[in-house]
Amino acid sequence: MVDVISNKRLLQIIFKKLSEDLYHSVYHPYGAEIWIVNFETKEWYFEYTNNGRLWYNQLFFKNYFRLFSLSNSEYQKILKIWFEQTVNLPVNVISRKNSNMDYYIDGIMRNTNYKWSLNKRFGFSYQTVSHYLKLKSHILKENINLSHFFTEYEFS
Repeated sequence: MVDVISNKRLLQIIFKKLSEDLYHSVYHPYGAEIWIVNFETKEWYFEYTNNGRLWYNQLFFKNYFRLFSLSNSEYQKILKIWFEQTVNLPVNVISRKNSNMDYYIDGIMRNTNYKWSLNKRFGFSYQTVSHYLKLKSHILKENINLSHFFTEYEFS
């Protein structure tokens, strides 16, 4: 069995595939949570809370990681590392959810009471909120895509 974490080449291939497949997903702060979601299909990938808990959509990633023949514990480690490197937030706990979140995603799309500002950070650091707000001010779209957090090396 290959140790995926220590196999840098395989890890690089998986990270690149994750980045390519989630490139157009939306980075959506919602109060004390950050959602990585596709609003068109209402598919969610990650929910990150201000206390460092990362939830991931097991329904999506279970099938996704079959491509690489990885077990749940192996791909949890990979998702944790990839998420931390991509959005620059520490993950203390990673857990899976098997639920469809369509109803919840509808709510976060419509409800504006939980928008971030420098005065309303909902437990996130000044740096995290400031970075998001700078992106938001420079990008003339309603939503910030996860791709805005990627670095050039991810696609070289």
